[in-house]
Amino acid sequence: MSPYQTPHSLVQPEAPGNDVSVLVISHLVRTRKWVRLCSVLGFIGSGLMLLAGLAMMISGSAIGSSAAMKGMGYGTGLFFVMGLVYLVFALLYIYPSLRLWQYASSISQLEATSSSFHLETALDKQRSFWKFVGLMISIIIGLYAMAIVFAIIGATATQL
Repeated sequence: MSPYQTPHSLVQPEAPGNDVSVLVISHLVRTRKWVRLCSVLGFIGSGLMLLAGLAMMISGSAIGSSAAMKGMGYGTGLFFVMGLVYLVFALLYIYPSLRLWQYASSISQLEATSSSFHLETALDKQRSFWKFVGLMISIIIGLYAMAIVFAIIGATATQL
């Protein structure tokens, strides 16, 4: 093989009549309504978390300003930080919900065309969703492990 040859792919292009079986389409179509429901609930949950985060930040400001007028020592810090946490989680929920919506839409296109291209698109959207979920689970497990280690260190430090 000469380094000056035109590069070529080992993957063969799809044949024009490459249709997906009716059984495969049927199985995916039966899951579409549940995928769409999970997507819609994710968008609703994200919107509610967004509103809750904004409410916490606003109420924290109100509580902090009234506490400052009364000369009390606490401020808006806790409410503001909790509001920011809610906003971050609201934004994190949007991405998987969007991927589920796109997956359900790709299933609809597959049902209409029976094309292997639309099956591949649907499976890629599903892969993207599960990749995000796997990353989030890994991060959460890591945070739990760190919290356990810090709790053990804190407990032993207080006994010394």
